[in-house]
Amino acid sequence: SAVLGSLLGFKAVDWRRSTHGQAEVWAVMGDFGLLGGLGLSYTTGLYDKGHTRRWGDGLALLSSGAGLYAGDWLGQHRDYTRGDAYVLRAGGFLGALTVLPLIDATRTDSKRAHVGGALAGMAAGVGLSDHLLKKQDFSFGQGLIVSGGELAGALLGLGLTYLADTGGDFDDLAYFGSAALGGLGGFTLTFRAFSE
Repeated sequence: SAVLGSLLGFKAVDWRRSTHGQAEVWAVMGDFGLLGGLGLSYTTGLYDKGHTRRWGDGLALLSSGAGLYAGDWLGQHRDYTRGDAYVLRAGGFLGALTVLPLIDATRTDSKRAHVGGALAGMAAGVGLSDHLLKKQDFSFGQGLIVSGGELAGALLGLGLTYLADTGGDFDDLAYFGSAALGGLGGFTLTFRAFSE
């Protein structure tokens, strides 16, 4: 079914005569829709014992379809390049990463709170990135650099925290916080480097 879905996706892009940017936005938003559906299924307990997995899988599939529709709508109403779509993806992941230390600061042990917060952050990150991209056009290479800058910053934050944690006293908040700050720094620096 995954192969069939991929073939149908290629056919839909070809049938709509979409640009590379529009097709990439479809893919990005479809991915976010799938992640959102899986996260919602988990946070609402549809994957717990006593519930059938089919309801959770159905919600994930429905949410993925909604993401594809949102990607199609964005592609039709905005002039997205392929690089813009990569920046949009990076912004969504950065939103999810940025929320995690805030949730961890509440000292909750609830995995559902972490997943729900990450979903909200992801949605906010996509919305903010879309707003930032209204006046920008990123090439394919620039979009990759922004995504790579975010990842490199997050890994640098994690690495420095690990090196500083010589006694093993740091908790998850320190690691989540350093990764979020590093990712935000990497995203901001690379985004501004290519801003018009």
